[in-house]
Amino acid sequence: MLKDELISKIKNANKAYASGIPFMTDYEYDKLWKALYSIDPTNQVLYHTSRDPNLTEGIINHIHPVYGTNKAFNIDDLKPFMSRFGDTELTIEPKYDGCAGVLTHMPNGLRLVLEGDGIKGLDVTRHLNKLTINFEPKNNETVEIIIPCNKWNPDYGANPRNTIAGWLNRYKFPDYYAEIISHNYGKLKQQYKFDGNYDLLEELLLSLYNKWSKQYPMDGLMLKVTDEQRRIIAGNNGVANSWSIAWKPPIQVKTTIVTAIEWNVSRLGRVIPTIIYEPIELCGTTNQRVTGNNAVWFVTKGITVGSKIIVGKAGEIIPKIIDVLTVKNVVGKNQHLGQGKNENFNSGAFHGTFHGVSTGQGVTVPTTTDGPQTENFGVPSVCPICETELEWEGVHLICRGTKCIAQLIKTISYFYSDKAMDIKGIGPAAIEKLLYDPECFDVLSEKPWALLDPVTYNIYHRLAVVLSETARLNILDSVSKTSKQKNAAHFITGLGLEKVGYKTAKNLYNYIKFGKLNSRISKEAQKNFVKGITILNSMIKEINYFAFADVPKPADITYCITGTLTMSRDDMINLLEKVNWEFNTAVTTTTDFLIVGESPGKVKTTMAKKHNINIINENELMEIIGGQTNA
Repeated sequence: MLKDELISKIKNANKAYASGIPFMTDYEYDKLWKALYSIDPTNQVLYHTSRDPNLTEGIINHIHPVYGTNKAFNIDDLKPFMSRFGDTELTIEPKYDGCAGVLTHMPNGLRLVLEGDGIKGLDVTRHLNKLTINFEPKNNETVEIIIPCNKWNPDYGANPRNTIAGWLNRYKFPDYYAEIISHNYGKLKQQYKFDGNYDLLEELLLSLYNKWSKQYPMDGLMLKVTDEQRRIIAGNNGVANSWSIAWKPPIQVKTTIVTAIEWNVSRLGRVIPTIIYEPIELCGTTNQRVTGNNAVWFVTKGITVGSKIIVGKAGEIIPKIIDVLTVKNVVGKNQHLGQGKNENFNSGAFHGTFHGVSTGQGVTVPTTTDGPQTENFGVPSVCPICETELEWEGVHLICRGTKCIAQLIKTISYFYSDKAMDIKGIGPAAIEKLLYDPECFDVLSEKPWALLDPVTYNIYHRLAVVLSETARLNILDSVSKTSKQKNAAHFITGLGLEKVGYKTAKNLYNYIKFGKLNSRISKEAQKNFVKGITILNSMIKEINYFAFADVPKPADITYCITGTLTMSRDDMINLLEKVNWEFNTAVTTTTDFLIVGESPGKVKTTMAKKHNINIINENELMEIIGGQTNA
């Protein structure tokens, strides 16, 4: 769809909404919004429902411009905002599904004007005596005119938002069905500090949506910087506030019943619950299982077979349990909820599928306010795969069994995945078969990288015995093609060390070689990298038939971007990779350049000025890189 067509469709939808006769669903409108945003993210039509241009009577100027908000339709859309403001306290509030307006103290009393296009709006002060205001209005603040859920009657219309829009555009207004809520000082709010865990953030957002949507109609949630001084510094880009964002994917919640509980062993040895429930449809897909966060989460929730739970899903994210309505008694000791334990065999590996089940055995849970407790919580006391006694580490139950096949499968799979060595054909299914072979198990459990050189590690002949001929040849061919293509940083990444991703491994490897470090790296990552480099050096001495490529040299320049560029940000990053420039999401003391486009962010520019970092525009950038690219 062409840009002009998108603008026309959105304008028509805005006009209909402002006139009280909306014809388009939120879902349809959001599809158009996202399409135009991808082409022209600062287009004014994106940020206000606007007003009917045919109306002249009652249209007045706002005292101050009303800025719109950026939107996130999934967690990935939220990440730039969280990267920028995740280090400060945030406030989560409802994104009310009513009509936005501005409430102002005037010499003769309060004035209420609809948001309109952010510059002008319809004066609806005449309705104030029919609206409930349960707060003390500030001098000038944005508000929502909305019908609470307990006052809604389906006879009023299609939905509360459309109904309130229609009422406000008429001369007469029903008595006391609607109320005014402050956008920034409402009673429904949750203070929040981001800890880097997006799964927990998703769960919190769904939980708050489920709770608050029972009080007011909502079409999402708002995340805002709490500190007003930082809001002033962040400012706006001329159309939308930079310090807030609306999270508004399609959201559904439903009630179901827990039918089983599985306990799975992760690559890091964490024994994590998976909750199985009666199938339900959410956001267009059928769901019947959800992975819990950790063992303490499971105990705290009080989930057992037979529990009635509320499951929520937002767009494409995986389902989350957001509430437990009933808790049943845990099954008795040694009474299995499903499949039994796996059988042992002489190599120390265990046959069977990768998951175990709760046995209802009592365990000591982490210290609470009343001290340690031992109760029948339905969590295992031994690993469901290898029967090693489990230990508590923070909120997790940990299996430290060195021969636990569940951990080995995931550990080895990660090493050969596209996150590390990227060897095609070496997936969980092939690795499972190899680990159930005693000779392969003995080698791969100690040296997961052995498939890079199966001849040297003396398992070449076992590949032909354990795998099909096609699978074996695919692996050998893929390994051959990868030799001299992947570098030492990929190998270290594949070891799965905490905090050591590819970029970190590459930077630290180059720091050892060239003495240059382009970004800050935590002490934990540095410590784990030393382990990785020790393993790498030992491995290089052993292998004969696999070679590494050189690790890319350190970036000549590190840079950050702020504002809207003439090309997409991804295109700019790809362009600058050709001249060995490295992109960072934030301005730090190691940043060489801040590239600014239209409406640059105040936080990044302030930080750049504070540390005397070069600030350049696109034209200056092109002059610097000159003829080094094919641009």
